[in-house]
Amino acid sequence: MNTEYSVIVVEDEPWVAQDLCAILAAAGYKTFPPVTRGAEAESAIAESRPDLVLLDIALDHGLSGIEVAAHLRATLAVPIVFVSAHSDPDTIRRAVEVEPRGFVVKPFIPEQVVATVSAAIRQKPSVLNTKSAPGLSMLTKRERQVLEALLSGRRISGIAAMEGLSVHTIRNQVKSIMFKLDVHSQDELVTRFTARER
Repeated sequence: MNTEYSVIVVEDEPWVAQDLCAILAAAGYKTFPPVTRGAEAESAIAESRPDLVLLDIALDHGLSGIEVAAHLRATLAVPIVFVSAHSDPDTIRRAVEVEPRGFVVKPFIPEQVVATVSAAIRQKPSVLNTKSAPGLSMLTKRERQVLEALLSGRRISGIAAMEGLSVHTIRNQVKSIMFKLDVHSQDELVTRFTARER
């Protein structure tokens, strides 16, 4: 079962959103009340902290799904699977630029939704390994969480919002991480771990 994982649906058609939530719940995923407006997505996601966002590309009422995804990538860096009836090359190109974990094409079938979400969540390994990166064992649990977030592309302001802490507090935690790992800048910190992954 998938009860340890949670998914939030961002879809402007209520009946489609309810269908997606029902499919996910039947597969064992925890779901949250669906979000129907792009402008409300970030706050809902920051509050619920899902493992994955199922996001419609063609949202009405303001922000498009691609715009929402780009903003989420810069702030919360939560994995995204796009839902779309659009398969034209330009839409696909713009969607790929924000690096989603997958696509669900409308009209969808339950098996397709579950398989895509399951594969996307499995793509979320920890980037931290104490054996391959000496010094990590000195970090506190919170510092490791902050480091994970930084390496996932989140900004300090986004981490602060997600954790419900001040930017000043997160900055201090980052300084502590850099001291313990003997690096002198955030760029050096990120480079150290991305170089290990190559």
